[in-house]
Amino acid sequence: MNFSAKLARDTRVQAKLRNELLQTLRHEELCFLETLRLSPTVKYCRRICSRANVVQFSKSKSVQVDEGTLVCVPVYSIHHDPLIFCEPNSYIPERYENVAPKELMERRAFLPFGAGPRSCLEVHENIPSNTKYDRLCLEYKRSSNCISTPAEVQTIDADISKLPKDEKSSN
Repeated sequence: MNFSAKLARDTRVQAKLRNELLQTLRHEELCFLETLRLSPTVKYCRRICSRANVVQFSKSKSVQVDEGTLVCVPVYSIHHDPLIFCEPNSYIPERYENVAPKELMERRAFLPFGAGPRSCLEVHENIPSNTKYDRLCLEYKRSSNCISTPAEVQTIDADISKLPKDEKSSN
């Protein structure tokens, strides 16, 4: 849902993707990864602190986290952290050309499906299957903005994930 909307608003990225579809899925995968970064499928990851630690927020702000404390890690905040991602609010699929998403996932800087043993079991299957579907859509239809194209797809909270908000039923 967000993938098509982002492409509709950015014709430069859409043109690059369309040109590459004839050669490989690589740029499409980058677009998909960037969409997952900007609009993660999970809101947060839960972790139990394995040892006492002090989290430093600034020079004057810190918090003691005791062993056994349940900590909720906000995925959206990590994905939009300027210390991790340059221009974090911009749609720049090329940011993944020189860094492997797996490396970012291992560093817990990119968590599109959560992290750890209970994260999405099909994490490696989801990207190829989604890009194949998107490829079919782009081969036959060019995305463009219209009056009803939202600036951002509105979502509703559903436990730890997000679901698209149905504009018609919310009125």
